[in-house]
Amino acid sequence: MRLLHTLTFETRTFPDGETPPYAILSHTWEEEEVTYADLQDLQGTHATEKKGFEKIRSSCYTANTNGFDYIWIDTCCIDKTSRNADLTEIVGAINSMYRWYGEATICYAYLADIVSRDEMEGSRWFTRGWTLQELIAPRNMVFLNKHWKVLGTKSELRNEISKRTRIPIDILMGKMDLEQTSVAQRMAWAVGRQTSRMEDRAYSLLGIFGVNMPLLYGEGQMAFIRLQEEIMKATEDESLFAWTSRSDIHNRLLAASPDDFNESSDGYSMTPKSPWDVSNRGVRLELPFLATSECGIGLAILNCTRRGKESQSVAIYIRDIFLTFERFQRIDCKRLALVDLSLFRPNQYPSRLMTFQHQRVAGARIYVNVKVNPTYNEGRTLLSYAAEKGNMEIAWLLLSRRDIRADKEDDQGRTPLSYAAEAGHINIVWLLLSRSDVNVSSNDASGSTPLSYAARSGNVPLTKILLSQSEIRRHIKDGNGRTPLSHAAECGRHDLVRMLLDMSDIDADEPCKSGQTPICLAAANVMESLPTPYRW
Repeated sequence: MRLLHTLTFETRTFPDGETPPYAILSHTWEEEEVTYADLQDLQGTHATEKKGFEKIRSSCYTANTNGFDYIWIDTCCIDKTSRNADLTEIVGAINSMYRWYGEATICYAYLADIVSRDEMEGSRWFTRGWTLQELIAPRNMVFLNKHWKVLGTKSELRNEISKRTRIPIDILMGKMDLEQTSVAQRMAWAVGRQTSRMEDRAYSLLGIFGVNMPLLYGEGQMAFIRLQEEIMKATEDESLFAWTSRSDIHNRLLAASPDDFNESSDGYSMTPKSPWDVSNRGVRLELPFLATSECGIGLAILNCTRRGKESQSVAIYIRDIFLTFERFQRIDCKRLALVDLSLFRPNQYPSRLMTFQHQRVAGARIYVNVKVNPTYNEGRTLLSYAAEKGNMEIAWLLLSRRDIRADKEDDQGRTPLSYAAEAGHINIVWLLLSRSDVNVSSNDASGSTPLSYAARSGNVPLTKILLSQSEIRRHIKDGNGRTPLSHAAECGRHDLVRMLLDMSDIDADEPCKSGQTPICLAAANVMESLPTPYRW
């Protein structure tokens, strides 16, 4: 964890278990925020002249006055913008953020747009996605106005905050565990909250649901679908399906957005009767089915209810697609039903084992008649071109197909991963690495591997990602006997060379098949850059 010293404005990284007591800031991003890169050279980057520097200064002053040597501020404690920005660091930070806020000794919530306590309800702070977990996780929290004056503690303001956010006071005060609330209720807290990037609406909820997942910026609404799939792996709470939508999109079991849970803040789950199974085919679960007068149409009775209406169960409208009582789709998503099962005989709502096709598969059906593995120029596939061009949407849809050959080589022996690595498309590399049928160490006709291409381009974050794969560490040399250090040195990629030299298992004197060491290749690169008369 990287922390900012409250007197020197210097950042320092602490290993897990060795973090000192620290304060943490919760705020909304404004213009000219100070970044990690800015703090590495305060004078050279003119960071002190940025509008956001006053926020850094005041945060540090407040924390230091309260006895803290260190504070965590997201804008400058996560390296997001420098040349050496590491996606693995960003992924790790986002997946750890809820824990960091929970472990902070105190959290300062800076409301930059208000002066008095009476104005709190209208503060922009309550409309942002990330501030939801920043409100719930901390044990001790102080709210500050635009002049850094204390408005009150979370405990003192609990009634106003609960009314504004619909979050129960016991949750705010830490007297009730999040797991004691239903999935639908937690989703309802996020209704109306916005983030700069669409994907962050899902990523900002990871801590609220206690799940982790890779970040794939560019996937759009699919991030929220993936979040719900991760939630399904961690819980059997059927209130996840108790949502409504204003749109006319049908046959979706999973919601498209947290906003679909706007009417679910009073819903809670009862003890589930049977587990569900999530696979490539969709979601398979057992639910009571109450038929209606229309053939194939009925209600799937969820194991959840609403507060004040405990005698009734929430139900969703579904259609038996093939009239086989096997494959179903949700319909009439604009409403839920409340069913009092005591009014029916048990044989009128027998339990059925149902399969609902989820969105990833449904989206790919658009391309059901498209052949995904044909070859074009030089034997290349559609996925190969999508990987090279960085087209995340097309790559995702292609990889959703069961018949896709994700590791198919072209006439040069190159795979989609090879092209994505050379072009530096980190999100697509992550996507391909998540599959078991992709060989991360494959050599093309020239003997190059995906790692070779990443090293030649000097892409530090991408090289780190590839080196984190155990299979690559076992086969770090490419078909020419060359290491990533060899390629980086030859191409003059100084930042990458420094990073590789810091790794304990990288041998700086390892020769390639030609007998040249990295230092020889680096020297040759320098010579090539000299005018002809000065070369050896």
